[in-house]
Amino acid sequence: MSVAGGLPRAVQRGVVHGCDAIQIFAKNANQWRGRQLPPEEIRAFRLLVKESGITPVVSHASYLINLASAHRGLRAQSMEAMGDELDRAERSGCSASSSIRAATPMAARRTASR
Repeated sequence: MSVAGGLPRAVQRGVVHGCDAIQIFAKNANQWRGRQLPPEEIRAFRLLVKESGITPVVSHASYLINLASAHRGLRAQSMEAMGDELDRAERSGCSASSSIRAATPMAARRTASR
């Protein structure tokens, strides 16, 4: 679901379309860096998700990430970007983030990127 106009807009669009579940990009899928998500935007998103009953809400990672790259620089950049994706998913309350985070703790991601 499009997050154009902010994360809460994705939930509003999901409600309009009668969605039971939605998938979002927490940042632009074709860029390495995303904008900072203001705390008030995250709070509004989480509140709308709760009020709407839409579940699960899942965050899709950037298309640029290649954790299996043979190129050390790209792999390191990918690890950093994946960490950011997981952090964004967790902050926004996306359903899949906690199980993924448990399987790949931040310390392991940071160590593997070196």
